[in-house]
Amino acid sequence: MISTCSLVEGVSGQPGCVRYCSMVPSTDIAGEVPPKLWVNERLLTLDPIGHSLSYEITENNMGFTRYVATLKVVGGSGGGDDDGCSLEWCFEADPVDGFSEESLVAYLQNGLDGMAAKVEDALHA
Repeated sequence: MISTCSLVEGVSGQPGCVRYCSMVPSTDIAGEVPPKLWVNERLLTLDPIGHSLSYEITENNMGFTRYVATLKVVGGSGGGDDDGCSLEWCFEADPVDGFSEESLVAYLQNGLDGMAAKVEDALHA
């Protein structure tokens, strides 16, 4: 999970702002700690009414050359406050060296699952 997240430029929460995020991955099979992974992300759009945002990776050490994503909160089907919600995450990316399409999707899904678990924990704390 993310160990560092900080504003690099712009106004936090405003389109155009850039944040730096990093994490130290788990130790590998040999017990060695791999290098820290980092990324700079620029907020492209923020729509509080539509419950969505989009962002792009501008710099990173993970091999992304082009990555743009949109996150959207979608309400439950019943229309009531207790019907829950889901998160839609759509992205476009150029191929990343060392990843097949399936392994890249699995890698990103693992990150999304981790974020969802943290949200669940926060809701039940």
